[in-house]
Formats: sequence, structure tokens, C-alpha cells
Amino acid sequence: MSILLKRIALAVTLSAWLTSVSAQSDKAWEYVNRVTASEHQITSEMLGYISAVAHSKSAKKVSKERSEAIAAISAARAKASHLPDFEGDSAMRVASYEYFNVCYVVMKEDYGKIMDLEEIADQSYDNMEAYIKAQELANDKESEAFDKFDRELRAFAAKHNITINEDNSKEGQQAKIAGQVTKYTNNVFLTFYKCESNEKHLMEAIDKKDVNGIEQSKGALVKSCQEALPKLQDIGGYESDLTMIDACKKLIAFYKSEADKTPVMTDYIIKNDNFQKLKTAMDKKGGGGSQDEVNKFNQAVNDINASVNTYNKTNNELNQNRAKLVDNYNNTHQAFMAKHIPRHK
Repeated sequence: MSILLKRIALAVTLSAWLTSVSAQSDKAWEYVNRVTASEHQITSEMLGYISAVAHSKSAKKVSKERSEAIAAISAARAKASHLPDFEGDSAMRVASYEYFNVCYVVMKEDYGKIMDLEEIADQSYDNMEAYIKAQELANDKESEAFDKFDRELRAFAAKHNITINEDNSKEGQQAKIAGQVTKYTNNVFLTFYKCESNEKHLMEAIDKKDVNGIEQSKGALVKSCQEALPKLQDIGGYESDLTMIDACKKLIAFYKSEADKTPVMTDYIIKNDNFQKLKTAMDKKGGGGSQDEVNKFNQAVNDINASVNTYNKTNNELNQNRAKLVDNYNNTHQAFMAKHIPRHK
């Protein structure tokens, strides 16, 4: 049977925050500080969640970090809801509340749905694509809300002669890197996953002894492998790191060799089907029958014995090689994430 690949496809990207301001108006400066007072904690909590998922293989296994992020965002949203207008201007209060509210919805609701999708993502290519797409949409929602908040903050700063210093903090940089790395791995994985999905269909057809299904799945597997290789080549490495691409290419090479060996499988299935039919006929005659029938049955026995030995040997080799290459992919992915996404907290 096909071995399902582990994957991490979490793609929340935190936008760089504004960390300090100076102004001619102390009141305006103090007001902006109140608006942005919660952002560092939220950035830290959300980055902690991203880092934990990146290093654990499953969003469900790091529910504690998600709960902490939700609690921090909820507190920030509550503070924003009680923020007064500034000299009759409600723009900053509304923008900050709306941003924190979107962050809350993304972390609590969108990622709740994403974790449900995670449970069925491996069942088909379409499910996997929907799983990754849901994360991208959640990320886009958060980014859109931040951009709106950022515009209001900059407009307020310009209106009140506030100088904004852009965020070059360690957390801001980590968040940016986390987004880049997860986007890269998502791209690599989804390009490759169609091959994995088609290989799974091939294994299912073999288990069902479906000769037509084997031929159809074989063709789909070969086609997806041929399409994936140039796409992976175009994606290239991440900061000259080609380990993910190389691990995928090794599995694709295996899938192509597996497709080449399907005649061994279909030969066994056809000969076994022929043997079972002759055996049923002979059993009905109590082991008797004409000499021609006996000769055909004995030949069928020889054929199935030879075929099953070849089948078992080939199947064992394929299973061993598949397990080794999938382990290599998983270990490569884990090492890649550990190398490019530093642990947070």
C-alpha cells in the first residue's frame, strides 16, 4: 500500500509591525501607543504557534500554542473595543478593533476548519489542495486586515506629525521568514503531491486486482511525474537549499520505476484469475476431467507459482524502497524546517 507523506502546510504570514513613534503632539503619541500596545504580545503568540506547528508535523498537536494566541488576540480586541476616539476621530479605534477581530476569527474559526481539513487532506489531491488553499485564504484575510489598519495608522501619523520607525525586530524578521519558508514548502509539496496521490490510486487498483484500473492509474502516475519534474526544476531551491527538491525527485524516480513494473502485477492477477477458474472447474468434477483439462490445470499451477514468486519479490522490493524514500522525504522536510524556521520561545 502507498505510504502517505507527512507534510506541514501552515502558511500564516505575520506582517511587520510598527514598533515606535515620536511626535510633536504628546497626546497623539500616547494614543498611538495605546492602539499598538498589544501588538508585540500578539506577534509573539502567533509566531510561537507558527513555529510550533512547523516543528511538530500537525496543527492539532500544538493546540496549547493556538489557545494562547487566541487568548492574547481576544484581550487585544477587548482593549480596542474600549478605546476612546481621538478628538472625535474614530478611524484608529475602528481599524485596530477590526484588525484584532479578523486575527481572532482567523485563529479560532478559520484554523479550526483547517485542522478539520487536515484530517482528510491525505485522502485525495483535491482535499490536499483545499487544505492548503484554506490556509492561503486565511493568510490573505489577515494580511488584508493588517493593510487596512496600517493605512489608517500611517494616515493618523501623517495628520499628527508622528514619525514612524519601521519594525526590524527579531520577531518581525522571524515572522517574515516563516511565511516565506512555508509558502515555498507548500509550493513544492503540492507540485509533488499529485504524483503521490496517483501512486496511491495505483496501489488501490493493485489491491483490488483491477487490471483496467491499474493501466489507467499507471498512465496518470507517469503523466503526473512527467509534469512535476519541470515544475520542481522551475521552483528551484530555497536560498540555494535544494534538499526538498532532491527528495521529491528521488520519489518521483521511484514512482516512474514502479509504473514500469506494473506488468509484473497484472501478469500475476491475470494468471491467478485463470488458475482460480480452472481450479473451480476441476473441483466441480471432483478432480477429474479430460487429459487436456488436466494438462491445462497443471500448466496453470506452474504459471501461478512462478508468477507469485516474481510478484512477491517485486512487491517486497517496491515496499522497501518506498518506505526508505518516504522516510528520506520526511526527514529532509523536518531538517529543512528546523534549518530555515528558528524555534520561537
